[in-house]
Amino acid sequence: MKQLCFFLFFCSLLFSIQYTVNLTGDNLSFTTLRKAIDQSNTVGGINDIIFTLPTPVITLSGLDGPLPATTAINLIIDGSATPTNVEVNGASVEKIFGKIITPGIAFDLRNLIFKNATTPGGNNGSVVEITSQTTSLNVDNCTFDTCTSGAAGGAIEADNHVVVNNSRFINCSAPTSTGGAIRAVGNIPTDALQASNSFFSFCSASVGGAIWSAGNIKIFDSVFEDCSSTSGGGVIWVKNAEISGTSFTRSSSTADGRVISTQGNLTISNCSFDDFKTTNVAGQGGAIYKINFIGPEEIKISSTSFKGGTAPQAQVGGAIYCEDIFPGQTTIELSDVSFEDCSASDDGGAIFLPAGAILKLLGPVSFSNNTATRGKDIFMQSTSSLIFDTTATVEIPNPVESEQTVSPDGGIIKRNTGKLSLNGDNTYTGSTTIEAGELHIEGSVITSIDVQAGSILSGDIVIYNGDLTNTGGNILPGNGNIGEIRLIHGKFEQTAGTLEVDITPTALDSDKIFIETDGASTFAGTLQIDIGLGNYIDGTLYKVIDGVVAFDPDLITLEKVGPLADKVNVKIEQGSLNIIVTNTVLFACGDAAPGNPLTMETAIKNLDIPPNSPLSQIIEALGILPCPSQELDNVLNKMTAANLANLEWITLTTDTQISALFANRIYVQECQENRCQCKKSSIWAQGLGNFEDTNTFDWLSGYDANTLGGLVGFDTCTNHIQVGFGGGYTYTDFSLKDDAGFGDIHSGFGALYASFLSRNFIANASVMIGGKHFDMNRKVAFLMINEVANSKFNSPFVNTHLGLMAIGNLHDFRLEIFANADYHYWYREALLETGTPINLFITKHHSHFIKAEVGTNLKAILNYQNKCFVPFVGFSIIKKFPLGKTNYNARFEDSSFCMYTLTSSTVQELASPRCGLRIHTKSFAFSIGYRGEFNKYTKDHQVDGGLEWTF
Repeated sequence: MKQLCFFLFFCSLLFSIQYTVNLTGDNLSFTTLRKAIDQSNTVGGINDIIFTLPTPVITLSGLDGPLPATTAINLIIDGSATPTNVEVNGASVEKIFGKIITPGIAFDLRNLIFKNATTPGGNNGSVVEITSQTTSLNVDNCTFDTCTSGAAGGAIEADNHVVVNNSRFINCSAPTSTGGAIRAVGNIPTDALQASNSFFSFCSASVGGAIWSAGNIKIFDSVFEDCSSTSGGGVIWVKNAEISGTSFTRSSSTADGRVISTQGNLTISNCSFDDFKTTNVAGQGGAIYKINFIGPEEIKISSTSFKGGTAPQAQVGGAIYCEDIFPGQTTIELSDVSFEDCSASDDGGAIFLPAGAILKLLGPVSFSNNTATRGKDIFMQSTSSLIFDTTATVEIPNPVESEQTVSPDGGIIKRNTGKLSLNGDNTYTGSTTIEAGELHIEGSVITSIDVQAGSILSGDIVIYNGDLTNTGGNILPGNGNIGEIRLIHGKFEQTAGTLEVDITPTALDSDKIFIETDGASTFAGTLQIDIGLGNYIDGTLYKVIDGVVAFDPDLITLEKVGPLADKVNVKIEQGSLNIIVTNTVLFACGDAAPGNPLTMETAIKNLDIPPNSPLSQIIEALGILPCPSQELDNVLNKMTAANLANLEWITLTTDTQISALFANRIYVQECQENRCQCKKSSIWAQGLGNFEDTNTFDWLSGYDANTLGGLVGFDTCTNHIQVGFGGGYTYTDFSLKDDAGFGDIHSGFGALYASFLSRNFIANASVMIGGKHFDMNRKVAFLMINEVANSKFNSPFVNTHLGLMAIGNLHDFRLEIFANADYHYWYREALLETGTPINLFITKHHSHFIKAEVGTNLKAILNYQNKCFVPFVGFSIIKKFPLGKTNYNARFEDSSFCMYTLTSSTVQELASPRCGLRIHTKSFAFSIGYRGEFNKYTKDHQVDGGLEWTF
């Protein structure tokens, strides 16, 4: 009998016994889940429980307590036998399983749903609680929904190994303790928890909103959303962790570590941390809080993003915060990591590095839109170190800052072939050592910089209270040819290596200083001079080292590189370490476009240009423009006298408008017998406006010109002849297009006019003579150059007008066909501009123009209550002809080279619509009119209005 019992026991260990649950009740009768577990415990061994339930929901009554705790060697409960997974519901009054204390067993939960579990009396683990350190729990494809623990482990509490796969934890909590979903204490060195492909949502606890573990955990390919804690570790509180392929979204805590708090080693790869936040900015570590109690530990993060969101993240360490109880124990390694929108109210918008800790950049790292009071991207307490050791290019947009406690330890070490860029006023302490690759700084540091063999230092840099030493590397002051290195209370020493300076002209004297120092410096080795495309002036001085510097010219190797290295000659000068250009090289890139640009280029080449002068600045600036290019050609053209010819076209338009108003006094008529007759005499006044917008044409920039003026006159007539005289004044304000200049014109004039009138024919003529005062400001503006050459001069002018008109009358309408011709003459005296290094002397000029016009008007003559109304519309075609020589001769103020400047000889054809109204009474007449002149270059609007008294 004893042998039979032993045999049966041995078989139970080798072969599993399967129990089927087919009733949803909660008692020890029949085939309930409670009964199945009880039977499994009685038999022991390896057992399976499956379900065949019509309704797959088991609700615990709370009368018999939780389901029995398993004592079998291995119990598997699989809820997948029914159409849907079996649900075990604690009805918010009961734990699901009793406390498992049996050592050395395994408990598997598969394809089950646990809902509304709770732990009355403050017990741990509302679904499973395992207190044995040798018992393991395996969870596969299970859901834990609204599971709450009065103590630790909202759903699961285990002292040994827990494996979770393909499972979901929703709204699980441990409000007064640890591990809102899982508390896995762990039996180090084994893993306390391994979770994969699982989902945690709205889990919360006092510490470790979703998971708490004092051991080692591994999490793979999982999702955590909206998890929170009140006392640290918004999602996870752990000793050591390895996490990959996992996302953390909307995590929060009112204390440290909005996502993860750790006291050991942490490895993170291919993860994302999004919208981690707090309701209490006094906490530390927006995403990760690391505290080190015992010794050297590491945080390794790769292929991971941190995006903080809009809410505040922490007081210090907006994404990562480390605290070392024993300084110098923590190392953080980053590779392919991004920090965006991370913030701290005090220090370290993205990263806070404690004293003695080491931050290693081992791959691409990016920072964007991070904020903090100090160290928006990185804050380094004094004696901490940043080691750059990657082939990648990394830029830290904001200064790396510290509390500025002076210490010789820590600082930045640059290794490998990648490029590290620092910006702003960096206040990290210690030293800066460049062992390989390039360190680029646009800003300042407060440490000494050591440039070692094979490495590069570049940038526009200020070094406060530190020295710059080159023992075999390359130093490139500035950003290309812009900027310098300044040492405040420090010296520069080069015993080997190369100092590279770029003397490509920038037109700024500040860019002719490369290293400025107030300490006694020494220089030896190679001086490399980059000579790029540009305009070089003989005698131009460049200060390579501005300050007291000891050097032996014979021990300096001078190297010239760049496109113009073979054309520009330089020499070293004693004193400070200076180099001087010894020949002039202009427009080496090729000739400008034929016409005015090439003429101006030739004139510049014939100038005697003093070095380091306002004129040389302009010439150097011309060399910065792309060459050859339309941009350079435009600037060269604006430097010529061509744009003075705009004045000829402005005055032509205004003066011919005024001449027409004088000549066309034939409209002073009285309504009588369906036609208008002359009265004997009249006194009249007329106002006018002219608003012209002319675009670039030929060599002229074009202009906007606005004119206002007034005319007065007297005329008298017989039955066929009208004669009169008058005068007036106009003021014109103009600006040249393409920012080429501006000015104004005052014009005064007098005129004689006459008309012959018959029933079907009218002829009219006028002669206007006057003078103009010009205030012309020719402007040359490009890059940093803004020169305005002024000229004031007086000029006489004459405009003659002849008009012929044929008239046809039909009842109350008149059809007029007309032709007009104007001759315009303007004389400009020779003038010398003032106010710039590029003033021109421009010879006198005689301007001749013909303006011809043919067109038609249609008028209505309407009588009403002793008043005559004469509205009209019309249209004409206009041509403007420049006559004679239209080009100018000019030269620079201190040059004898004459520039033959092209202007415009184009014949312009314009369309001219018009309309107006005249009202006659017994003794007075009122008129108003509009006409336009339009073509592809010009939009001109002319208006006039007048009042006359006839007697």
